[in-house]
Amino acid sequence: MDFDFEFLHGQSYDEYSFCVEKRYEQYYTLQFMAKGTVKLSYDGQETALSGSWLWPCFPGPLIRFEPGISDSWEHRYVALKGSQILEWWVNGLWPREPQRVHSSDMAERFDKMLDLFQAQTTFARQRANNLLEGILLELADERTVRPQRRQAWLDDCIRKMAVSNFQNNNYEEIAASWGMSLSTMRRRFKQLMGQSIHNYALSQRMLRAQALLRDSEQPIKSIADQLGYKDVFFFTRQFKQWTGTTPGLYRRSRQGI
Repeated sequence: MDFDFEFLHGQSYDEYSFCVEKRYEQYYTLQFMAKGTVKLSYDGQETALSGSWLWPCFPGPLIRFEPGISDSWEHRYVALKGSQILEWWVNGLWPREPQRVHSSDMAERFDKMLDLFQAQTTFARQRANNLLEGILLELADERTVRPQRRQAWLDDCIRKMAVSNFQNNNYEEIAASWGMSLSTMRRRFKQLMGQSIHNYALSQRMLRAQALLRDSEQPIKSIADQLGYKDVFFFTRQFKQWTGTTPGLYRRSRQGI
């Protein structure tokens, strides 16, 4: 199976002792600690990790991690970007918070995945993709065993956004219907979804655009109109910012033209 994402970089360290503090822009990472301790925070909300953990980094919050009570930890990471990562995120396959790792062979599988990504051959890439998806599926399955309670207001908010095809949403009206101010709803949405409500709506439109470009012969202007864009040039610019390519090139690469 061919996945639509790009491997950017990745590395493995027996001992890692640096402090990382940054906002991630347009790409995602999986950080894995096989042993040791880490102090991790998202926008200042700190969590202490000890032992075997995986945590995600994604666009939006200021993310910081550094050694905990130990001076270092055994560390691995992989950095990726592309529409497939976004699709995994939206569908709940990509983790949104730190997760304890129970598999005893995770470090071995992570290293194998990194080796295959860095080999840069077609079949090695496919094997790396499969390893990555296997890790994500395993983690998602463990989260399902211990499901987190969804909040009713969030489900209602997403449903109302979907009805309007994720465009021209009256967020103030949605917030008021649940007795919240708009600023409170925006803050809670970002805490639960890992991205702003605006970026979530935009990501849904971009996923829809990719599906229409891939699976239909509609003109690009028609697709832009359908997604609520009055200006096809603005749609093209936003699509390129989000995916790294233009709608026309994306369609040709997916339809084999």
